[in-house]
Amino acid sequence: MGDRTADLLDKAADVLTERGWHRGGWLPLGRDVDVNTCNVCVLAAINVAAGASPWRDFEEENTDTFDAAIALAEHLGHEPMEDHEDIAEVIGNQWNDDQTRTAEDVITALREAAAAERGRTS
Repeated sequence: MGDRTADLLDKAADVLTERGWHRGGWLPLGRDVDVNTCNVCVLAAINVAAGASPWRDFEEENTDTFDAAIALAEHLGHEPMEDHEDIAEVIGNQWNDDQTRTAEDVITALREAAAAERGRTS
């Protein structure tokens, strides 16, 4: 991980600021949803920040998006995770979709995780 991870986390925060945040799945469902502009969850924002589809699952460990999701999870105090299913469950279903969570909470966490990642590499 390193500067690329930090940059990706910051860019994901920008994606959420520009597009809006979504709770309850990767993005809203519906025939009239434009996946290129609709609001997205935190994991989909990381995907979009990396230039990937918001739907892209974290199936391949050791990718930039997986590293960014791991850095966010560690910043949030979660134990190190080994695979994509843990990331989707813990960061997506449990943290992002928590009913007490706000868009500002998510954006702030991404920015703080980016800063922490930069602090690790300097």
